Amino acid sequence: MYDTLHLCYNFVDNDRPNTDEIIYKLNEVSDVEFSGGSTCTYGNLDNLRVCVREGELTIKGSLPKYYYGNNFQTLSQKTTSEAIEKLSDDLNLDVNLCRVTRIDLSTNFITTYKPNIYYDYLGNLKRFNRLENPHSIDYRQKSKKLLFYDKVIEAKKTQLQIPLEFQNKNVLRYEMELNLSVKKYLKLDKITMQDLHGDSMYSRLVEEWYNFYNRIEKKPSKEIVLDTHNIKSPKDFDKELLVHLARTKGFDYIDNMIKDLKARNAFTSDEYYSRLKARYREYSKVEIDSEDIISEISEKVEEVYQREFNPPFYTR
Repeated sequence: MYDTLHLCYNFVDNDRPNTDEIIYKLNEVSDVEFSGGSTCTYGNLDNLRVCVREGELTIKGSLPKYYYGNNFQTLSQKTTSEAIEKLSDDLNLDVNLCRVTRIDLSTNFITTYKPNIYYDYLGNLKRFNRLENPHSIDYRQKSKKLLFYDKVIEAKKTQLQIPLEFQNKNVLRYEMELNLSVKKYLKLDKITMQDLHGDSMYSRLVEEWYNFYNRIEKKPSKEIVLDTHNIKSPKDFDKELLVHLARTKGFDYIDNMIKDLKARNAFTSDEYYSRLKARYREYSKVEIDSEDIISEISEKVEEVYQREFNPPFYTR
Protein backbone atom coordinates (compact mmCIF):
# COMPACT_ATOMS: atom_id res chain seq x y z
CA MET A 1 0.00 0.00 0.00
CA TYR A 2 2.81 2.51 0.80
CA ASP A 3 4.29 4.35 -2.17
CA THR A 4 6.02 7.75 -1.97
CA LEU A 5 7.45 8.61 1.44
CA HIS A 6 9.39 11.61 2.74
CA LEU A 7 11.74 10.64 5.58
CA CYS A 8 14.07 12.68 7.78
CA TYR A 9 16.89 11.34 9.96
CA ASN A 10 17.87 14.00 12.52
CA PHE A 11 21.48 14.01 13.78
CA VAL A 12 20.48 15.69 17.04
CA ASP A 13 17.95 13.08 18.17
CA ASN A 14 19.87 10.12 16.71
CA ASP A 15 23.48 9.01 16.38
CA ARG A 16 25.28 10.82 13.59
CA PRO A 17 25.96 8.39 10.73
CA ASN A 18 29.06 8.28 8.56
CA THR A 19 27.79 10.74 5.96
CA ASP A 20 30.89 10.37 3.75
CA GLU A 21 30.16 6.65 3.48
CA ILE A 22 26.51 7.34 2.62
CA ILE A 23 27.40 9.91 -0.05
CA TYR A 24 29.88 7.43 -1.56
CA LYS A 25 26.97 5.03 -2.19
CA LEU A 26 24.92 7.63 -4.08
CA ASN A 27 24.81 8.35 -7.80
CA GLU A 28 24.71 11.75 -9.55
CA VAL A 29 26.04 13.55 -6.48
CA SER A 30 26.00 17.36 -6.43
CA ASP A 31 26.54 20.07 -3.81
CA VAL A 32 24.20 23.03 -3.44
CA GLU A 33 24.90 26.15 -1.40
CA PHE A 34 21.91 28.18 -0.21
CA SER A 35 21.71 31.94 0.29
CA GLY A 36 22.02 31.64 4.07
CA GLY A 37 25.34 29.84 3.73
CA SER A 38 24.08 26.31 4.45
CA THR A 39 24.94 23.49 2.05
CA CYS A 40 23.32 20.25 0.95
CA THR A 41 24.77 17.25 -0.86
CA TYR A 42 22.21 15.61 -3.15
CA GLY A 43 22.40 12.18 -4.69
CA ASN A 44 20.31 9.24 -5.85
CA LEU A 45 20.03 5.75 -4.45
CA ASP A 46 18.26 4.04 -7.35
CA ASN A 47 15.03 6.08 -7.61
CA LEU A 48 15.30 7.63 -4.13
CA ARG A 49 16.49 11.23 -3.71
CA VAL A 50 18.84 11.60 -0.74
CA CYS A 51 19.93 14.93 0.73
CA VAL A 52 22.66 15.24 3.37
CA ARG A 53 22.73 18.50 5.35
CA GLU A 54 24.71 19.58 8.39
CA GLY A 55 22.10 18.37 10.88
CA GLU A 56 19.94 15.88 9.01
CA LEU A 57 19.52 13.48 6.13
CA THR A 58 16.33 13.26 4.05
CA ILE A 59 15.09 10.49 1.76
CA LYS A 60 12.28 11.04 -0.74
CA GLY A 61 10.70 8.74 -3.31
CA SER A 62 8.66 5.66 -4.04
CA LEU A 63 9.48 2.79 -1.68
CA PRO A 64 7.95 0.03 -3.89
CA LYS A 65 9.83 1.36 -6.93
CA TYR A 66 13.05 1.13 -4.91
CA TYR A 67 12.20 -2.40 -3.70
CA TYR A 68 10.57 -3.91 -6.80
CA GLY A 69 11.91 -1.66 -9.56
CA ASN A 70 8.36 -0.40 -10.27
CA ASN A 71 5.35 0.86 -8.31
CA PHE A 72 2.73 -1.17 -10.13
CA GLN A 73 3.38 -3.77 -7.45
CA THR A 74 2.41 -2.38 -4.06
CA LEU A 75 3.89 -3.05 -0.64
CA SER A 76 2.07 -5.01 2.04
CA GLN A 77 2.86 -4.47 5.71
CA LYS A 78 5.37 -7.32 5.61
CA THR A 79 7.12 -6.23 2.40
CA THR A 80 7.29 -2.66 3.74
CA SER A 81 9.42 -4.00 6.60
CA GLU A 82 11.59 -5.88 4.12
CA ALA A 83 12.04 -2.75 1.98
CA ILE A 84 13.05 -0.69 5.04
CA GLU A 85 15.53 -3.37 6.08
CA LYS A 86 17.06 -3.29 2.58
CA LEU A 87 17.25 0.52 2.62
CA SER A 88 18.86 0.49 6.08
CA ASP A 89 21.47 -1.99 4.86
CA ASP A 90 22.17 -0.02 1.67
CA LEU A 91 22.72 3.25 3.58
CA ASN A 92 24.17 1.68 6.74
CA LEU A 93 21.56 3.73 8.60
CA ASP A 94 18.65 2.71 10.84
CA VAL A 95 15.83 4.05 8.65
CA ASN A 96 13.27 3.02 11.28
CA LEU A 97 14.40 6.09 13.29
CA CYS A 98 13.49 8.51 10.48
CA ARG A 99 10.60 10.91 11.01
CA VAL A 100 7.91 10.67 8.33
CA THR A 101 6.66 13.93 6.76
CA ARG A 102 4.72 12.58 3.78
CA ILE A 103 2.82 9.32 3.29
CA ASP A 104 1.25 8.01 0.07
CA LEU A 105 -0.98 4.95 0.36
CA SER A 106 -2.14 3.42 -2.91
CA THR A 107 -2.97 0.35 -4.95
CA ASN A 108 -3.79 -0.54 -8.56
CA PHE A 109 -6.98 -2.15 -9.84
CA ILE A 110 -7.24 -4.07 -13.10
CA THR A 111 -10.63 -2.93 -14.39
CA THR A 112 -13.18 -3.90 -17.01
CA TYR A 113 -13.20 -0.48 -18.65
CA LYS A 114 -10.59 2.20 -19.24
CA PRO A 115 -10.03 4.23 -16.03
CA ASN A 116 -11.56 7.47 -17.40
CA ILE A 117 -14.92 5.71 -17.80
CA TYR A 118 -15.26 5.58 -14.00
CA TYR A 119 -14.51 9.25 -13.29
CA ASP A 120 -18.02 10.53 -14.06
CA TYR A 121 -19.44 8.23 -11.38
CA LEU A 122 -17.21 9.62 -8.63
CA GLY A 123 -18.95 12.76 -7.36
CA ASN A 124 -18.15 15.34 -4.70
CA LEU A 125 -16.27 14.77 -1.46
CA LYS A 126 -17.19 17.13 1.34
CA ARG A 127 -14.49 19.75 2.15
CA PHE A 128 -12.36 18.69 -0.83
CA ASN A 129 -11.97 20.39 -4.20
CA ARG A 130 -12.72 18.00 -7.07
CA LEU A 131 -10.55 18.45 -10.18
CA GLU A 132 -11.11 16.33 -13.28
CA ASN A 133 -8.50 15.93 -16.03
CA PRO A 134 -8.56 13.75 -19.18
CA HIS A 135 -6.64 10.92 -17.48
CA SER A 136 -7.18 11.58 -13.77
CA ILE A 137 -9.44 12.93 -11.07
CA ASP A 138 -8.15 14.63 -7.91
CA TYR A 139 -9.73 15.53 -4.59
CA ARG A 140 -7.62 18.19 -2.86
CA GLN A 141 -7.17 19.85 0.48
CA LYS A 142 -4.13 21.76 1.68
CA SER A 143 -2.61 18.77 3.48
CA LYS A 144 -4.42 15.84 1.84
CA LYS A 145 -5.06 14.61 -1.66
CA LEU A 146 -6.90 11.67 -3.23
CA LEU A 147 -6.06 10.68 -6.80
CA PHE A 148 -7.63 8.31 -9.30
CA TYR A 149 -5.67 7.94 -12.52
CA ASP A 150 -4.71 5.73 -15.44
CA LYS A 151 -1.54 4.01 -14.24
CA VAL A 152 -0.62 2.72 -17.71
CA ILE A 153 -0.69 6.22 -19.24
CA GLU A 154 1.36 7.57 -16.31
CA ALA A 155 3.91 4.75 -16.72
CA LYS A 156 4.32 5.47 -20.43
CA LYS A 157 4.82 9.19 -19.76
CA THR A 158 7.55 8.49 -17.19
CA GLN A 159 9.01 5.60 -19.23
CA LEU A 160 8.38 3.16 -16.39
CA GLN A 161 8.51 -0.47 -17.45
CA ILE A 162 5.10 -2.11 -17.12
CA PRO A 163 5.21 -5.54 -15.45
CA LEU A 164 3.91 -8.45 -17.53
CA GLU A 165 0.76 -8.97 -15.44
CA PHE A 166 -0.34 -5.37 -16.13
CA GLN A 167 0.46 -5.24 -19.84
CA ASN A 168 -2.49 -4.76 -22.21
CA LYS A 169 -4.76 -4.21 -19.18
CA ASN A 170 -6.88 -1.33 -17.91
CA VAL A 171 -5.23 -0.21 -14.66
CA LEU A 172 -6.87 2.32 -12.33
CA ARG A 173 -4.81 3.61 -9.42
CA TYR A 174 -6.39 4.97 -6.24
CA GLU A 175 -3.96 6.93 -4.09
CA MET A 176 -4.19 8.83 -0.80
CA GLU A 177 -1.49 11.44 -0.15
CA LEU A 178 -0.95 12.90 3.32
CA ASN A 179 1.60 15.71 3.44
CA LEU A 180 2.51 18.89 5.31
CA SER A 181 0.83 18.26 8.69
CA VAL A 182 0.77 14.45 8.69
CA LYS A 183 1.43 14.13 12.43
CA LYS A 184 -1.16 16.83 13.22
CA TYR A 185 -3.79 15.08 11.09
CA LEU A 186 -3.08 11.75 12.80
CA LYS A 187 -2.94 13.53 16.21
CA LEU A 188 0.57 12.34 17.06
CA ASP A 189 3.64 14.19 18.33
CA LYS A 190 5.76 12.52 15.66
CA ILE A 191 5.65 9.57 13.27
CA THR A 192 8.69 7.39 12.63
CA MET A 193 9.26 4.76 10.00
CA GLN A 194 9.09 2.18 12.77
CA ASP A 195 5.53 3.35 13.49
CA LEU A 196 4.58 3.24 9.84
CA HIS A 197 4.96 -0.51 9.38
CA GLY A 198 3.71 -1.37 12.85
CA ASP A 199 0.32 -3.10 13.11
CA SER A 200 -1.58 -0.17 14.60
CA MET A 201 -0.41 2.59 12.24
CA TYR A 202 -0.63 0.46 9.10
CA SER A 203 -4.21 -0.55 9.85
CA ARG A 204 -5.13 3.01 10.76
CA LEU A 205 -3.86 4.38 7.43
CA VAL A 206 -5.54 1.61 5.44
CA GLU A 207 -8.78 2.53 7.20
CA GLU A 208 -8.31 6.23 6.30
CA TRP A 209 -7.74 5.26 2.65
CA TYR A 210 -10.90 3.11 2.74
CA ASN A 211 -13.07 5.67 4.55
CA PHE A 212 -12.15 8.52 2.21
CA TYR A 213 -13.26 6.44 -0.76
CA ASN A 214 -16.58 5.60 0.90
CA ARG A 215 -17.23 9.28 1.66
CA ILE A 216 -17.09 10.18 -2.03
CA GLU A 217 -20.58 10.56 -3.49
CA LYS A 218 -21.20 7.84 -6.08
CA LYS A 219 -23.34 8.41 -9.16
CA PRO A 220 -25.39 5.61 -10.71
CA SER A 221 -24.93 4.59 -14.34
CA LYS A 222 -28.50 3.36 -14.64
CA GLU A 223 -31.56 5.54 -15.28
CA ILE A 224 -33.04 6.99 -12.09
CA VAL A 225 -36.71 6.10 -11.70
CA LEU A 226 -39.26 8.17 -9.77
CA ASP A 227 -40.25 6.22 -6.64
CA THR A 228 -44.04 6.45 -6.22
CA HIS A 229 -44.38 3.85 -3.46
CA ASN A 230 -44.03 6.38 -0.62
CA ILE A 231 -46.48 8.94 -2.07
CA LYS A 232 -49.54 9.24 0.18
CA SER A 233 -50.32 12.94 -0.25
CA PRO A 234 -49.69 15.90 -2.58
CA LYS A 235 -46.85 16.96 -0.23
CA ASP A 236 -45.23 13.53 -0.65
CA PHE A 237 -45.55 13.89 -4.42
CA ASP A 238 -43.82 17.29 -4.36
CA LYS A 239 -40.95 15.89 -2.27
CA GLU A 240 -40.45 12.78 -4.43
CA LEU A 241 -40.41 14.95 -7.55
CA LEU A 242 -37.70 17.14 -5.98
CA VAL A 243 -35.73 14.03 -4.94
CA HIS A 244 -35.99 12.65 -8.48
CA LEU A 245 -34.81 15.96 -9.92
CA ALA A 246 -31.90 16.17 -7.44
CA ARG A 247 -30.79 12.61 -8.19
CA THR A 248 -31.09 13.09 -11.94
CA LYS A 249 -29.15 16.36 -12.00
CA GLY A 250 -26.66 15.34 -9.30
CA PHE A 251 -25.42 17.34 -6.32
CA ASP A 252 -22.65 19.08 -8.33
CA TYR A 253 -25.28 20.78 -10.50
CA ILE A 254 -27.39 21.86 -7.49
CA ASP A 255 -24.35 23.01 -5.52
CA ASN A 256 -23.31 25.29 -8.38
CA MET A 257 -26.82 26.79 -8.44
CA ILE A 258 -26.63 27.50 -4.69
CA LYS A 259 -23.18 29.08 -5.09
CA ASP A 260 -24.58 31.30 -7.84
CA LEU A 261 -27.46 32.37 -5.60
CA LYS A 262 -25.01 33.18 -2.80
CA ALA A 263 -22.82 35.22 -5.16
CA ARG A 264 -25.90 37.30 -6.03
CA ASN A 265 -26.95 37.65 -2.35
CA ALA A 266 -30.31 36.16 -3.24
CA PHE A 267 -31.21 35.36 0.40
CA THR A 268 -31.13 37.58 3.46
CA SER A 269 -29.31 35.02 5.64
CA ASP A 270 -26.28 32.79 4.95
CA GLU A 271 -28.04 30.07 6.92
CA TYR A 272 -30.49 29.56 4.05
CA TYR A 273 -27.68 28.51 1.69
CA SER A 274 -26.29 25.93 4.13
CA ARG A 275 -29.79 24.55 4.80
CA LEU A 276 -30.46 24.18 1.08
CA LYS A 277 -27.11 22.54 0.58
CA ALA A 278 -27.69 20.02 3.36
CA ARG A 279 -31.23 19.23 2.16
CA TYR A 280 -30.31 18.69 -1.48
CA ARG A 281 -27.15 16.79 -0.60
CA GLU A 282 -29.45 14.33 1.16
CA TYR A 283 -31.99 14.37 -1.69
CA SER A 284 -29.33 13.65 -4.31
CA LYS A 285 -28.04 10.48 -2.62
CA VAL A 286 -28.78 7.34 -4.59
CA GLU A 287 -28.49 3.64 -3.92
CA ILE A 288 -25.68 2.05 -5.93
CA ASP A 289 -26.39 -1.58 -6.78
CA SER A 290 -24.15 -4.33 -8.14
CA GLU A 291 -25.05 -3.53 -11.76
CA ASP A 292 -23.74 0.05 -11.58
CA ILE A 293 -20.37 0.69 -13.20
CA ILE A 294 -18.85 2.28 -10.09
CA SER A 295 -19.74 -0.78 -7.98
CA GLU A 296 -16.80 -2.60 -9.61
CA ILE A 297 -14.36 -0.11 -8.02
CA SER A 298 -16.22 -0.17 -4.69
CA GLU A 299 -15.92 -3.96 -4.57
CA LYS A 300 -12.19 -3.82 -5.33
CA VAL A 301 -11.63 -1.20 -2.61
CA GLU A 302 -13.52 -3.44 -0.19
CA GLU A 303 -11.36 -6.44 -1.12
CA VAL A 304 -8.14 -4.52 -0.45
CA TYR A 305 -9.50 -3.24 2.86
CA GLN A 306 -10.49 -6.73 4.02
CA ARG A 307 -7.06 -8.07 3.07
CA GLU A 308 -4.88 -5.27 4.46
CA PHE A 309 -6.76 -3.99 7.51
CA ASN A 310 -5.50 -5.55 10.75
CA PRO A 311 -3.37 -8.14 8.92
CA PRO A 312 -2.16 -11.27 10.78
CA PHE A 313 0.80 -10.81 13.10
CA TYR A 314 4.13 -11.73 11.65
CA THR A 315 7.65 -11.82 13.05
CA ARG A 316 9.72 -8.79 12.20
